Amino acid sequence: MVGEVLLRQCAFSASATYNTEMLRHITIAAILIVSLVVLAFAGTYHNTPDPNSSGGLTGIIEPAEGLQTVVAVEPTANTAYEAQVDATTGKFSFEGLPAGEYDLLIKTVGNVYEGITLATEDDELLKGKELLKLRDEVAKAFFITEDYFNIKKISRMTGNAGKARMFVVQVRTRPVVDPLGNLIHANIRRFDLVEMTNSRKAWQTTNSRHLLRQEVPFNDPDNVIQIHYSPDLSKILIGESVKDLGILKLKKLKKGDLEGYPSADYTAK
Repeated sequence: MVGEVLLRQCAFSASATYNTEMLRHITIAAILIVSLVVLAFAGTYHNTPDPNSSGGLTGIIEPAEGLQTVVAVEPTANTAYEAQVDATTGKFSFEGLPAGEYDLLIKTVGNVYEGITLATEDDELLKGKELLKLRDEVAKAFFITEDYFNIKKISRMTGNAGKARMFVVQVRTRPVVDPLGNLIHANIRRFDLVEMTNSRKAWQTTNSRHLLRQEVPFNDPDNVIQIHYSPDLSKILIGESVKDLGILKLKKLKKGDLEGYPSADYTAK
């Protein structure tokens, strides 16, 4: 409401005087409104553990240095849970996980290790040149969504003529202000599991599951990241007890085959 009132005031003054300073305030107010909307959803991405579920997951990340968070994703139900993490020891734990198969996303400084499942065994997937053509069509449609983010990367994608799923990273490097109008000295980054469908020869986003949002300070080394796909982090079956994964040595995780998962990059002008 404050941002809306400010924008109206600035717009009125600018139309009356065409004052450059007023135009500057309009720009700031517009940034404020967009920022308020985004910040309103910050921290609400993860599901609340189910107190009636006895399932869980625990383990130790090695090395622990630089560990930021661990997220468990149930890709079929589109649920995501954030672990309790001890960044000193590398230990992580999830409680109250409903029974199912989970994929892990592990975020450390400068790296993402993920095993996000993008297709089921029943999906008929395109391959080779047909898959690359699909990637180009889907990427063109995806890159014009959510213009709040000016840098986008499809890390992995697969699909067919009717549906595509992908693990993506989106970043805003343009100015962002907090609710008080103060500039946030950080880039806004979000990791998503996105599904798009082909409807009437047009690709549309039918689901975008936000997995992790981060504010990365300017000049922080974590602004540059490498993404590592590993099937070792996929389809972890959780029942009615807590499963102990033991020690997960990040440097020894099995490297996934990326041949069937094309990628794409975009930077707004």
